[in-house]
Amino acid sequence: SDLAAVINPPSVRDSIVKSALSLVGTPYRCGGSSTKGFDCCGFVMYVYARNHITVPRTSREQFSSAKQIELEDIQKGDLLFYRINSKAISHVGIYIGDGQFVHSSVPGSYVRVERIDQEYWEKYFAGAATFL
Repeated sequence: SDLAAVINPPSVRDSIVKSALSLVGTPYRCGGSSTKGFDCCGFVMYVYARNHITVPRTSREQFSSAKQIELEDIQKGDLLFYRINSKAISHVGIYIGDGQFVHSSVPGSYVRVERIDQEYWEKYFAGAATFL
């Protein structure tokens, strides 16, 4: 009911997940940080900004400025970082619960939800971190 929403306002974590999921289907755009198109870190920056949290522009800076956490401690709204084809952090997504994350992955693709236990993502996983 509406009364329940007043008594228990949605948490920032729930709000971040809702914001992220509302952008599913937005095209990937290199360097993009608007609803016209996102790269991975632009997507995170945009979603967090909509929830009044300022984070750095690049996935590398996001990783180094957030608090590192263990994967088993990850909560909705926290970030997952990946090293793809390099030793440096090169990809980031937002954890949405139930073993899933939402991210803007590759050119020609869209913002989408995937499972964190997919072999590809497990292979390149670099760490989890939180700004919350």
